Amino acid sequence: MKTNDLVRAVKSKGVKFLLIGGFVFILSQVALIVSIEVFQYNEVASNLITQVGALQVSFLLNKYYNWAESNGSFWSQWAKFHVARLIVFFINQAAFLLLFSFGIPYLPINIGLMGFETIVNFITSHVWAFRDRKPH
Repeated sequence: MKTNDLVRAVKSKGVKFLLIGGFVFILSQVALIVSIEVFQYNEVASNLITQVGALQVSFLLNKYYNWAESNGSFWSQWAKFHVARLIVFFINQAAFLLLFSFGIPYLPINIGLMGFETIVNFITSHVWAFRDRKPH
């Protein structure tokens, strides 16, 4: 992938990617609060369920709204999307632990890593998960 292609993708898909992310974040927070405060579900289980649910909503919105023109198979794209997110999750956790061990407050670390995650997730979505299959 050429740099110009990525720049073009950011211009055409970047805002939608951020809007999807914001929507999914708000949706997951509301679901978390409702499951804990209204239904009295366990906090840890509620967090896990809402995170997994948010990931699925994010995948579906990105697949059918942001990368609707992509011709890859559903399950291949689903797997690639989730593998990329899992790798970024572990990198994020390691970076958080490292930076926190140096005495950096958790909130600036979290905000900075959220920015890092957003950029990496956009790139992996565009160049890998939703990349068009090559014609045979």
